[in-house]
Amino acid sequence: MKISPYAIAAFLAAWPSLVSADEMGVMERARPDYDAKGLPLGGFRLYPTLDLGVAGDTNVYRTDTDKSGDAYFTIAPNLDLKSDWSNNLVEVTAAVAHYRYADNEKESHTDWNVGGHGRLDILRGTTLDGEVDYVSAHEPRYSPDQPGNAAEPTHFSDLHAETSFTHDAGQLGFTFGAAFDRFDYDPTPLVGGGLLNNNDRDENKYSLKGRAFFELSEGYVFFVRGTYNSRAYDLRLSGDNRNSHGYSMDGGLEFRLTDLVRGEAYAGYAEQDFHGPLPNVSGIDFGAKLTWYPDALYTVHLSAERRFTDTTIFGASVSDDRIVSLGVDYELLRDLILQGGVSYTDSRFAGALRNDTVWGASLRGEYLINRNMRATLGYEFSNRASSVPFQDFRDHTISASLKLAL
Repeated sequence: MKISPYAIAAFLAAWPSLVSADEMGVMERARPDYDAKGLPLGGFRLYPTLDLGVAGDTNVYRTDTDKSGDAYFTIAPNLDLKSDWSNNLVEVTAAVAHYRYADNEKESHTDWNVGGHGRLDILRGTTLDGEVDYVSAHEPRYSPDQPGNAAEPTHFSDLHAETSFTHDAGQLGFTFGAAFDRFDYDPTPLVGGGLLNNNDRDENKYSLKGRAFFELSEGYVFFVRGTYNSRAYDLRLSGDNRNSHGYSMDGGLEFRLTDLVRGEAYAGYAEQDFHGPLPNVSGIDFGAKLTWYPDALYTVHLSAERRFTDTTIFGASVSDDRIVSLGVDYELLRDLILQGGVSYTDSRFAGALRNDTVWGASLRGEYLINRNMRATLGYEFSNRASSVPFQDFRDHTISASLKLAL
């Protein structure tokens, strides 16, 4: 039986509700009794937090042949300094996350990042934004670019800078901007000794973007947008020139179907051209996000998109990813919030005989003790099926954490 989309919209409109789409969802809603106040510092406010956690992982190396379970502990302090002004904005952040494994000591690592964001309110509806971030992190074991014989996770850094100019005149507006990323990868320690040189993964990324929008009627905004990118690697990978440039052009609609449903959908064309023997990629660019507010206690999220992702898989130019996810936020009690979600990713490696499908699921409960303390218990499941031998894996992770905030 085919169900008309108009029948679905009518059903949603008839659903009894305590909220409208103009209000915040469960996770975005302010909770004055449980939100940290921060520390006043002149015209700024400092929000310090500390996360302490423990987790059990059934498959640390994300492999189908050498499954090794382990427990690990986390300590993650964070500082967030925000301006408390009526106009303009300055924000500075700094965070550290240390992971300590009980048995697999070589998996222990520390990630950190520092960054700043600023917004200049030039006129009403006209702003200039800028941000700079530096991230020092480690490549996760489930990444297809992580070598199977890696003795430790690969360390890398990303220096990111971005700026954008926005003018919103009400019915009509536009945004244009530019971004830069510098990626540097350290050598990967290998099982049995030795190092894998990753200088051929070091790269500079440049991108330009623009977006124009027009409000067709209340609740419906039409937009067009375009992006251009250039990727320049320091060295060739296995003789292949991985330098490339590409673009995407999309048209879409931001909409509010009823007082309970709002979202965004777009479609267009994307292309990435490579300078070397690697195959070019192109095709339909698409994406959608839908948020449904059944009542004040529930928020449902649905999203889908296509994305071209860099990869080091031999012979492949990109990972052509199609991603779908569904999530639900539920405020069971004023001080107890439940979240659940499922996701599916289909990755097709252009130029290589590899296709991966990854299923994921998660369940999380957060207990708000007071404005300075909250506890979380979570479960995550992931499963990858690959057309390449020995790349399948299945993993379960259970975690508990305590967050302290001022």
